[in-house]
Amino acid sequence: MLRSVIIMSGSGIVIFEKSWDKTTNESVNQWGGLIRTICEFSSQSVGYPVSYLETTSAALSVISDTKTGVICAIIHSNEDTSEFGELIAKEILRTFLESFAQVDFSKQINNKGQFNSFGPKIVDCIKRVADTIIQNLSTVNGIEACLLVYEDGTEAISSKSDSDIPALANFRELWRVARKLMQEKDDDVLDFMLLDMGERFVFVHKIKGMVTLVTLSSKRKKKKSESESDGKEDDMEFYYAKICRHQKLLKRVFMLGSYFTTGK
Repeated sequence: MLRSVIIMSGSGIVIFEKSWDKTTNESVNQWGGLIRTICEFSSQSVGYPVSYLETTSAALSVISDTKTGVICAIIHSNEDTSEFGELIAKEILRTFLESFAQVDFSKQINNKGQFNSFGPKIVDCIKRVADTIIQNLSTVNGIEACLLVYEDGTEAISSKSDSDIPALANFRELWRVARKLMQEKDDDVLDFMLLDMGERFVFVHKIKGMVTLVTLSSKRKKKKSESESDGKEDDMEFYYAKICRHQKLLKRVFMLGSYFTTGK
């Protein structure tokens, strides 16, 4: 759960903040001071700023832009991982700097109100993180392409090369079959399917509702001393672990996006 977004200038002044948690909102200035202190201490002691901090009540993810010195810090639930916090904070900071590219952040900011229009863009930032996650997944060795299918049928595709996209497109009919089976089952009963397609594996994961992740992976060449079944099991375990890590991130992104758009 995202509790607060705090954006600070290089001088450590809070120039934008948005809170969804009453407790955090009341102490945003204290958090701003804490972030400044931690970043300064970390930079002086180890040579680079802290990127993640976890307390008993919340977690803090911090990303800074080396060119402008602008810092984005998000306060989120302890259950969220540091990787999740980093992805969200990076996209928020990137969008913020893109939205206010005309501002010279090296100078003193006197009009903080000019940044108020950024608040509604945070939901879109969260949604775009899903694309980043499947792009990261597609860079895993052996994974050829990823297809994220939304509930309305729209798709996001990421692949290592354009030649992989037609191959993934050919599996859309298999995805439709898998989706139909998943629709007939409870979420906790059937949320994953594996299709062995000869030289490839197709992993189908249900993310949230009927949002589905389809991952196309190759099978590695077997050694002479290795049986076909052993190699298959090794491949499956390797890809399954990698995909599940990204699937969990996607679930958190869609849960967060759903909370901000529907309140559920």
